Amino acid sequence: MGAGWLRKLRGAFPIIPHLPAAALAFFWRTLMFRTTFIAVTGSLGKTTAKDALAAILSRVGPTVETRWGNSNRRNGIPRAILKVRPWHRFAVVEAGTAEPGNLYWSSLLIRPDVVLILKVARVHSNNFKTLEAVAREKAHILRFMRGNGIAALNGDDPHVAAMAKAARGRVVWFGSSPTFDVSARAAVCDWPDRLRFVVRLGRETRELTTSFVGTHFVNSLLGAIAAADVLGATLDQAGGAIAEVQPHQARVQPVILPGGAVMLRDDYNGSVDSFDAAIEVLRRARARRRILIVSDCSDSSRSPRERLKGFVRRAQGCVEYLVFVNERGQFGREYAIRCGMSPDSVHAFVDYEKAADFLRTELRAGDLALLRSRMADHMTRLYYALLGNVACRKVVCSRNSCDSCPQLGFRPFPRETVEPQP
Repeated sequence: MGAGWLRKLRGAFPIIPHLPAAALAFFWRTLMFRTTFIAVTGSLGKTTAKDALAAILSRVGPTVETRWGNSNRRNGIPRAILKVRPWHRFAVVEAGTAEPGNLYWSSLLIRPDVVLILKVARVHSNNFKTLEAVAREKAHILRFMRGNGIAALNGDDPHVAAMAKAARGRVVWFGSSPTFDVSARAAVCDWPDRLRFVVRLGRETRELTTSFVGTHFVNSLLGAIAAADVLGATLDQAGGAIAEVQPHQARVQPVILPGGAVMLRDDYNGSVDSFDAAIEVLRRARARRRILIVSDCSDSSRSPRERLKGFVRRAQGCVEYLVFVNERGQFGREYAIRCGMSPDSVHAFVDYEKAADFLRTELRAGDLALLRSRMADHMTRLYYALLGNVACRKVVCSRNSCDSCPQLGFRPFPRETVEPQP
């Protein structure tokens, strides 16, 4: 018969993962019965929670985690499972979805002992029209949780809290309320200071200091602490591990540019529901100048012009410079000027190359620039263009990330050419 029937089956049921790899992963998961599998899911913050949880559990026993960039979907899940070895005590698997049914098949492969669910937000809105649809998809992970398993749920999110009814085992709550099993208070992050907060676990309290930028990361870190606690980690182990975890690539990741300016790369998840949290970082920051560089956001029902107006309204009062990189950016600039912003403080460019040419000479030591974009705009190229030459000129591209793309064609500038003019 050959492999033709496999291709036909996948064509008829596109949500099924790559069948040979999935079958092998299903079998391999069955053999790894001594390893505790933890599935991490949610619309926002999965990768940060996965990184933090794996760091904590590695202090308890041998731990393996999802490692390959954006590999939390149907083709990446089998690879994560096949990486597990008999000597691993814990396997932390990040589980995402882009279309209905993805998480069902992923959950069937993972069959987690512990499930961590963070948040329900507007993501992949072309396939999930409502928050209720997103919640139904996320709840699939609980269907395949082991009978004596444990679900760590975000009690602050009503859609996640409602999933407790589907949990077959014990439920552990985390969030802002002191009635939860794990809670946080006094979260503060005023750049250049990093996130710190007080966590309460049972009768214990600790002030945790992290390397993250933004109070919105508290939810992911609390979830990691809650899941780690039921697996035997102490609060001291959690605090020590979290202090060493670095922000994940392009998730409000601070990077130093030539000349001394700092860019907060937030160019991976462009969901409109994560925009306000990023803007709040700028609002509270202490910097010579605060600069917002924005292309567009995803998962918004508003028209492109209304989205640009929204960016202007949010930026007013918390930035000194606003830079649009958008084919309609000129409209955004004109609207910002009508709203009272100085013409010298608002700029619009059609593509990342022209924006990079401007920023390369404009940014100075002490500046803080936030780069916000949706994945489809591939604004990561703007960041690399500030460091050197970028060969990629594609307008449309199906890749999720430019960082590891061989077509980026990045060549760093000679050191003596990167200092901006005084």
